[in-house]
Amino acid sequence: LEGTGSHVWITAEALADRERVTQTFFTAILVFLLRRADWHHVHAAIARDPNGRDWLFAGNAQSGKSTTAALLATHGWAVGSDDLTFLEQTTDGVRAIAQRAPIALRPDGHALLALEGGTRARGGRKSAYFPEELGGTWAGRVKPQILVLPRVEGDLTRIEPIRAREALAELVRWSAWVVLEPD
Repeated sequence: LEGTGSHVWITAEALADRERVTQTFFTAILVFLLRRADWHHVHAAIARDPNGRDWLFAGNAQSGKSTTAALLATHGWAVGSDDLTFLEQTTDGVRAIAQRAPIALRPDGHALLALEGGTRARGGRKSAYFPEELGGTWAGRVKPQILVLPRVEGDLTRIEPIRAREALAELVRWSAWVVLEPD
């Protein structure tokens, strides 16, 4: 970003756990810097269905975003991030921009989809797949036409229609950075 300068010091102890530093510290810095470019973080997955409609799945951890993204990829959908997404206002609407990273599934999501293989991720607790490994394609940017706020209740992920005001409140809720940058 033009005119933005930063200096970062990382201790040897932090470097010993590079995965955690990458997943937390550098992600936080990226979120704050991109906010200066009017890209707004939301905890969400993005996808494009076979009919060309663009989807945004926003929600908290364990709401079914990653499992849904992986399932959609197995059915040939184009899928972007399953976690870290940025929203940008454009002249003709909002665009969602995904971080290029594999879809990371917890053991229960991995078992539910009956997947084999994958790369161990996040301390070996999750299995990770790029959309192409699941039969889908990569969608780095979409213009969301459909917003889904999944909720897990028991063993099921539920989706119900809500009003626009409630949807906006939920998007804000699932972007923790709003608390730190109220503007």
